Amino acid sequence: MSYIFNNNIPLQGRVLQTPVSSDIRLVNQMVIDHDMLYTSFSKRSNSSHDFLFSFKIDTIGNRLSLPKEYFKNKGNYYQIYYPRLFYGNNDSLRVVDYTGGNIYSIMENGKGKLSKDYLVASSRIRIPFPLTYYSADVYYLEPHKYLFIGRKADGPYEVLTARRFKDSLEIKEVRPLFVEKSHSIWDINQGSLVYNPTLRRCCYSYWMFPVIQLFDTDKPNEVVTLEFQDKQKTPKINIGADIWDRNITYFYKMVASKKYIYALYHGEKYQYAMRKSQTGHFFSYIVKMDWNGNVVNTFKVNKYLQCIGVDNEDRFLIAFDGNNFLYFTHP
Repeated sequence: MSYIFNNNIPLQGRVLQTPVSSDIRLVNQMVIDHDMLYTSFSKRSNSSHDFLFSFKIDTIGNRLSLPKEYFKNKGNYYQIYYPRLFYGNNDSLRVVDYTGGNIYSIMENGKGKLSKDYLVASSRIRIPFPLTYYSADVYYLEPHKYLFIGRKADGPYEVLTARRFKDSLEIKEVRPLFVEKSHSIWDINQGSLVYNPTLRRCCYSYWMFPVIQLFDTDKPNEVVTLEFQDKQKTPKINIGADIWDRNITYFYKMVASKKYIYALYHGEKYQYAMRKSQTGHFFSYIVKMDWNGNVVNTFKVNKYLQCIGVDNEDRFLIAFDGNNFLYFTHP
C-alpha cells in the first residue's frame, strides 16, 4: 500500500434511508446542491439505462426524502438514457446526454428542454474532426462554450472545449489524457475530471493507474503528477475483453468543491474487493487535497464505496456503498 494511506482518519457514516436504494445497482454520479442530492444510477430491475433522481437531504430524520424522477415521459419512455449533471450559466443545473452530447435544462415538470448547444455531434453543425458519441465530466466556461472529456475515434481520452456558433461547432484540444505514451489507448485511461473555474485548473484521476494529474487550461503542458504508489509495485495493465476483471481499480471516482478535491481510491481488483467487503475487511479511501495538489487528509471507510458527492462548502460527504446512502461529516 502506498505511503499516503499509512496515516488516515477513520470515517463512520450514518445511513440515509431512501425508498429506492434497494433497487439501485450502480450509482454513477452525485451532485449536492444546497439541501438536495441529484444522482444518476442504474437499477437492478432495469440495468439498460441510467435514471436521474433528486432527493431532499434530511439529516434530522436520517433520510433522503421527496424522490423525484426526471426525463420520464408517458409509457416509460425516457428523453435521455445516460444523463449526467453539471452546472451551467448562473449555477443552474444542466444535463448532458453522456452518449450523445445533447445539453438539456430541467423543467418544473421533471422533463428536459433541449438546448441549442451540443458537445460532440449534431446534424445541424460541422466539426473539425470526427469524435465518438461520448462526453463526460462537463463544465460550463462561458455562453455556448464548455469543457469536457471526449475522444477521437482512434485516440485517447482528451480534455476538449466545444464552442457553438450559429452553424458550426468549434472543438479544440486542451490535453490528451494518459500516464505514459506507451499506454495512450483510450480504454486504460478512463477516469474522472474536475475543474476549478476560478483557477482555470483541471484535475484528472485514473481508474487503472494510482496517478492524479493537475494542469491549467492555459498551460496544459505544465503538469503536476501525483503518484500514490511506487511504479515498481504497480502491476502491468492487462488488456482484453475482460479488462475490468483483470486489473486493479485505483481512483474510481473524484468530486470537488471550490477549495478541495476528493478522490475515491479502491486499490484492488473488483472481485477481490467484493469478497473482502462481504466479510467487512475492505477499506475505501478518500484522498482530500487542495487545488495545488497538496494532500490535506486521507479518510478510511470500512465499506466498498461506489460513488461520492460533496457539498460546495465542504460540510459533508454523501456516498453509496452498494446498499445504502451514507452521510459523513469530516474535519
